[in-house]
Amino acid sequence: MFPVPASRPTPAPAPAPAPAPTPVPVTIPEPALDARLLVPPPPGVEPAPFVDRRAALRDRRGVPVVPPAPRVEVDEHQGEGLGARFLRLPLIAHAALLLALLLLLLPVVGLKGLFSADEGAALVQAHHLADGHGWIVAPSFPAADPSGRYYPFELSDRGTKGYAPYAKHPLYPVILAASIATLGESGPFVVSIFGTVLAALLAAAMARRLDKRLAVPTLWVVGAVSPLFFDSYLVIAHSPGAAMAALAAWAALAFVLDRRNGRLVLALAAAAVCILLRTEGLFLVAAVAASALLYALTKRNVRAAVAGVLLLGTAVVSHVFEGRWSEQILGPGRAVAKGLAQDSGPFGKLGAFMTTWVSGSETTAGVLAIAAFMGLAIAAYIARRHPDDENGVRVFCTAAVVASVLFVVLAPAGQVTGLLAAFPILLAGFILVRRDGLRNPVALGLWISWWLFALAVLATQYDSGGSGEWGGRYFAIGLPLIIPVVLDAFRRTGIGLPPASRKYALVALASVSVLMSVQAVRTLRYSHQESVRFVDSVTSRAQVTPAGDGEEPVIIATRGLVPRMAWAHASDFRWLLIPESQVGHLGHDLGQLHARLAKLGVDQAVVVGRGPEGQRQVHHGFAVTHVQKFGDWWVDTVRVDDLVASATGAASAPVSSGSTPPA
Repeated sequence: MFPVPASRPTPAPAPAPAPAPTPVPVTIPEPALDARLLVPPPPGVEPAPFVDRRAALRDRRGVPVVPPAPRVEVDEHQGEGLGARFLRLPLIAHAALLLALLLLLLPVVGLKGLFSADEGAALVQAHHLADGHGWIVAPSFPAADPSGRYYPFELSDRGTKGYAPYAKHPLYPVILAASIATLGESGPFVVSIFGTVLAALLAAAMARRLDKRLAVPTLWVVGAVSPLFFDSYLVIAHSPGAAMAALAAWAALAFVLDRRNGRLVLALAAAAVCILLRTEGLFLVAAVAASALLYALTKRNVRAAVAGVLLLGTAVVSHVFEGRWSEQILGPGRAVAKGLAQDSGPFGKLGAFMTTWVSGSETTAGVLAIAAFMGLAIAAYIARRHPDDENGVRVFCTAAVVASVLFVVLAPAGQVTGLLAAFPILLAGFILVRRDGLRNPVALGLWISWWLFALAVLATQYDSGGSGEWGGRYFAIGLPLIIPVVLDAFRRTGIGLPPASRKYALVALASVSVLMSVQAVRTLRYSHQESVRFVDSVTSRAQVTPAGDGEEPVIIATRGLVPRMAWAHASDFRWLLIPESQVGHLGHDLGQLHARLAKLGVDQAVVVGRGPEGQRQVHHGFAVTHVQKFGDWWVDTVRVDDLVASATGAASAPVSSGSTPPA
């Protein structure tokens, strides 16, 4: 029997060999192109076939090298519409386009004629300076009016040296005179246009601090649809004053927030010029200073305190300097024409507020202008309180657009005195401003500055507002400060609206604003043409009415705006002004004046007035040889000898009817 051998242990399987490493592609920068490859081969030699050497490249480990993928340029603005590309233009390009638009509209509005009689006072003063005759404008008929009681230009500043039609703010006539000497008759309008563009550009710069997307819309709103658009064609310093106000606020912000010391000097200089141009500029500079001081108290900011104190000091120094300048022009004992302040009761101030903020026009069609801004205001309230109510926003936006269209179609070309009526989006913007939007110190500072300024003007303006105006002209210089805040409120509210409602509201806001600007151009063109026709009716009648003493014809006005509207003819005739309040029932002052005229050898004169009551007073007992109508104005030729007789109770000669030009 054989022994069983012991079993051997089963050997373990050999481990599997490790797999070969997978080549990892390595991307290397594309080699620079050899300049020798750009040299063409000699004539008759075929070029060598192209060999992609990179395909055979391998790194040190033998891994093939993958060539880099070609770079593809992607246009992030691809697919944008024309409007979006327009908005992306540089801000300075938009300012240039705005300037071009305003200049192109100047011939449409017209270089001849005026909208307000205040423009005539500034122009007669500026031309007197430009012609080298100095400040004092002598009476045109001193022999008949040795005391100057009937000086033709009402509201003129006067002193021991004589009369100056516009010396209360001497800087403005100096600027106008320089523009006339440089650009001719269009110079004063170019000054206003440039002021509007500069104000719009600076307002856009302040809006950029709130949101960079607001810059371009702010520029166009300020320059093309706000009342400053209308003021671009007025010669009353509103646009230049607004530009200086915006410059002072912008530079003050840069000094306080950006710590740029040089901006403080610019802010103080702009504030001084603003005060020297407009009376209400004093209120605006003081409001900006108060806002800076409030920021200094709440944030313990030393730079804001310095800016506020120096702005207040600049306001005081500028006001005193202007008074000394006027006194130097007029001499001691000067009597400056009444400014903004007027003593009146609360009802007078309420009437002034309604005129300068609410009134649409003097006609019943003005109700449509009021309906336009009220429609936008209600839509704004719904958008703020009930942003999901798309129907409510659309209904009232549509109502505002329809009211604006009807206003432009039905309303005659006339003034829109109210700020809210002429600038419909303003009230809607006020409603949309929220506390979270005012957390930005720029927005809060501009908001506080605007309301302090507006309240000061409301407390001191005339009971009748700004007389001939468009959109509360006393508030114009503050618009560059408030518009950025208002547009930021629109932006914040629009974010919470459904896209369709947001687009609908935007179209409505733009439509109402543009339609009001169309009405502004119509009003300017109409007023310029009508003022030219009216002045022509007066001067043409005077040209065929010789005085009889061998000198220029005599024109007697019973309304102060007549000589100022006819400022270009100040030296062509001998002007006298007797306000209707001084005429009296029997024309006592008029009788005394005509007695003096008779002694001077004046046989006849032209009397200009307005309204049937004024005509009845002047004609009572007087001989009228010619009656000429222009709307509700009358331009009559009277015989001086009969006027003298009427003053002593003699009977008058019959009245003969004359031509009646179209109104």
